[in-house]
Amino acid sequence: PSQLISRLRIAVEGYRGVSLPIESLVAQEAQGSDAWTEIDGLNLDNAKRLLSGDLKLFLTTLERLLSENANLKDAPPLEVDAPDSEALRLKLAAQVHKLRSASGMVGAERMHALASRAEVTLRAPGEKAETLLRELAESLKDLERHSAPVLDSWREARAASELAASASGAGDADGAKPLATADLQQLQQLLLANDLSAQDWVDEHAASLRQALGPEAFANLQKSMANLDYRSALDAVNALANTLSNAL
Repeated sequence: PSQLISRLRIAVEGYRGVSLPIESLVAQEAQGSDAWTEIDGLNLDNAKRLLSGDLKLFLTTLERLLSENANLKDAPPLEVDAPDSEALRLKLAAQVHKLRSASGMVGAERMHALASRAEVTLRAPGEKAETLLRELAESLKDLERHSAPVLDSWREARAASELAASASGAGDADGAKPLATADLQQLQQLLLANDLSAQDWVDEHAASLRQALGPEAFANLQKSMANLDYRSALDAVNALANTLSNAL
């Protein structure tokens, strides 16, 4: 990871023509380190290093890992080791490959190892995968159980924050600064660059975005941002920019 980050820094600095501020990442990690709660089975030191101390990104990644792989907590399909199960095995292998990546990011080292072995086995015709998939299912159940208190607390705080923001926006709509097309250009650039600071921009301009998009569309934008689905978020922002431009 350190070599990858170094090469990316060199490439981005060369493209932008300016140096990237290392200090901001260090400060972010130091600031967020005290807020991390230990979760049994996770190497949080490794997760902090891989995610630059971004607690919100960690929790989002953990939540998505569990929700997107809920089916793997069930018993493996009976036909997974059947001679004619190649299509099923390849589909599972693709999912396990993504799980392998996500589990590594959140520090789930045992799950990462199991997913790695399961992927190789599923892609090898004739190799038995049922036992590995059962072990992987138990690992997912353990992670879900151990992380539940932390994720539940985070979801409650997030819901309370969104409710407060919604109430504030509804009660003081006139206080939100109207957005112009030029105001959205920075967000469009951040989303095009897959820049994580796009979330900070959305948070900072939440009241104005809610006023311009409406509650439902703004909630969809927030969901896209939380899922790091910047393509969908960019589509929504582009549509809003076009609407504002046509209204001039």
